[in-house]
Amino acid sequence: MDQSPNLGLPYIAAAQAQKHVTHNEAIRALDVLVHLMVLDRSLTAPPATPAEGDRYIVASGATGAWAGHDLEVSAWQDGAWAFHEPVEGWRTWVADEDVLVVWDGGTWAEFSGFNPDTVDHLYINGSSPGSDTKLAARSNNVLLEAVAGAQSGSGDVRVQLSKEGASNTASVFFSSNFSGRAEFGLVGSDAFQLKVSADGSAWVPALAVDPATGAVGVPTELEGRAAFRLSGDLSPAQITANQNDYNPSALAGAAVLRLSSDASRNITGLAGGADGRILVVVNTGASNIVLVDASSSSAAANRFAIGADITLGGNQGALLLYDSTSARWRCCGLLAAGGGGGYTDEQAQDAVGGILADTATIDFTYDDATPAISAAVTDNSITDAKLRDSAALSVIGRGANTSGDPADIAAGTDGHVLRRSGTSLSFGTIATAGIGDDQVTYAKIQNVSATDKLLGRATSGAGDIEEVACTAFGRSLIDDAAASNARTTLGLVIGTDVQAFDAELTALAGLTSAADKLPYFTGSGAAALATFTSFARTLVDDADAATARATLDAEQLGVQRAINTQTASYTAVAGDAGKTVEMNVGSANTFTVPPNSSVAFAIGTYINVAQYGAGATTVTAGAGVTIRNRSGLKTAGQYALATLYKRGTDEWVAGGDLTT
Repeated sequence: MDQSPNLGLPYIAAAQAQKHVTHNEAIRALDVLVHLMVLDRSLTAPPATPAEGDRYIVASGATGAWAGHDLEVSAWQDGAWAFHEPVEGWRTWVADEDVLVVWDGGTWAEFSGFNPDTVDHLYINGSSPGSDTKLAARSNNVLLEAVAGAQSGSGDVRVQLSKEGASNTASVFFSSNFSGRAEFGLVGSDAFQLKVSADGSAWVPALAVDPATGAVGVPTELEGRAAFRLSGDLSPAQITANQNDYNPSALAGAAVLRLSSDASRNITGLAGGADGRILVVVNTGASNIVLVDASSSSAAANRFAIGADITLGGNQGALLLYDSTSARWRCCGLLAAGGGGGYTDEQAQDAVGGILADTATIDFTYDDATPAISAAVTDNSITDAKLRDSAALSVIGRGANTSGDPADIAAGTDGHVLRRSGTSLSFGTIATAGIGDDQVTYAKIQNVSATDKLLGRATSGAGDIEEVACTAFGRSLIDDAAASNARTTLGLVIGTDVQAFDAELTALAGLTSAADKLPYFTGSGAAALATFTSFARTLVDDADAATARATLDAEQLGVQRAINTQTASYTAVAGDAGKTVEMNVGSANTFTVPPNSSVAFAIGTYINVAQYGAGATTVTAGAGVTIRNRSGLKTAGQYALATLYKRGTDEWVAGGDLTT
């Protein structure tokens, strides 16, 4: 045999001359086939300029230098193509596809990997449960993270345990060295339950929730002083009168009702009763508050059924339970009821437990059997301020290579760092040569956090290098070779997108704007500012000549811009302001001045009325209009001229060639 059976590597024969040739041939083959990775598997002809060591899978139908080597592994070595016929089980990574393929004896097939649909059970990290367990893992932490909305998910994460029927169990089981200690879930029924055990054998129900009503119950097995807490304090305004059907705002959501009064006050009933509701009533003031038994002053469903009136003195309270069967509030317990009396051992312990409530730092535990109260510091709750002070320029730790109390580890001189030296931890210098110039490669610089980032500094002033956002558009701008290219990128092509340089525009741009100024050109490429008064603005914004004449008050100058000729009796319209109305009628006729409600002429409006025809014209006042005159309101004869001007809302003055 002159070659190896698997990779076909040539053997060196005994007494062979030029052994290095055979050896190098085997080395070249190993360089191709070990950790096999090809650049492509779809080419039928070799690339024009391969690099030394480039490897390919020759596609079917190969031509040129690859002809006759379909599906073989080809490698460019020493200026020529070398070919290796695959053996079943060979695997290679295809770089341009990012896939792993396997030679199955007839084709290169993608490696399918792990298929969970065909796995009977999955044990992770050496876990070895019983045969009825299909999924098990050994891990210090387990994380189930929701698929975010940005990743086409809902953002939710749920763990579902589904059992076959009502009598089966779907629960979460907690163990200590595989000995059960707690279990919660649907245990043997459809009611949510919590059970605990001290030894894994005897189980005690701790809590049960009715699936129909949501009512939470404490099983009867829990005798003694099983502790629970109420949340939702309500402190209404001070009571200043006896209360019937007492119902302060937000009572429905309260579990503790903290009351005070200005004097001894009665409460005959409480609103908000619901089956099983527990409410603690506490008198936080100095004056007595009396819960009145069975008083008809409150509605039946709000009354107390407590056997006798209960007087709550200062800092005393009562535990009330609403009984829906009798629709009454009942008293389940008192703290020094009736304003006096001693505390029982039970009450004293409960009172101490109320005072020593858990905090973010201290966790109190009450042992009912002893009885005793213990306190423990909560993990990760001690702030830096609560630690002892350390020495200046030091850290708190342990420098010795033994366990023990922490101590100050003092810093050395400037530039020293905390490092291990032999069997001690202390400050000092790092025993390494300085980094030479140009020695830090790009690969040694910390990774940029994301794409579209540049390294620089956006913050004002000197300081550390920062990441500066650089969008795809920004890159397209900063790679432009010239200003003209940048303008094209910005969509600012001169003459197309933006105005080319213009001397007149430059002249206007050189002016300093100010109020009541108007730019004008004084010559080619020269501009100046002229005064533009508020009156001028009221004139240039007029829509037509008539409006402009009104602005200029042209009728005061005797300027008449139009004649309105009428051939019959006529009533003035708004357009007659400042005009002459010519009455060219052959017989007697009237010129009527309308009321301001019909035509609202401006105060000071002038209208000329001329008798051009043979018929005399009588100036007539419309409804509510008064026309003041000296000699009458009828024109004196043909070609007589009269003038009217408005001096009030419905008051006019007439003058001219008029008679009675």
